[in-house]
Amino acid sequence: MKLSIIIPTYNHLHDCLIPCLNSLTEYCDLKDTEVIVVANGCIDKTEETVLDSGFELISIDRPVGFAKAFEAGVEKSQGKYVMSLH
Repeated sequence: MKLSIIIPTYNHLHDCLIPCLNSLTEYCDLKDTEVIVVANGCIDKTEETVLDSGFELISIDRPVGFAKAFEAGVEKSQGKYVMSLH
């Protein structure tokens, strides 16, 4: 795995996350890339949407803030390089 893209999110499913995932799918070659979405206490059906999309999901049951959510993604990542989309 060459690149890990971490996307921490908190209740921005329709205005941010779906457009972001659609853009990644449409415009990026994800062959050597893992995309990890960290649902940071989301209550807007983020988890269901991410699981249906085929991307990886980390679900945190309560809001813990950007830094801890990003750290959770980094801990799970397997890429040589790590990138954050926020």
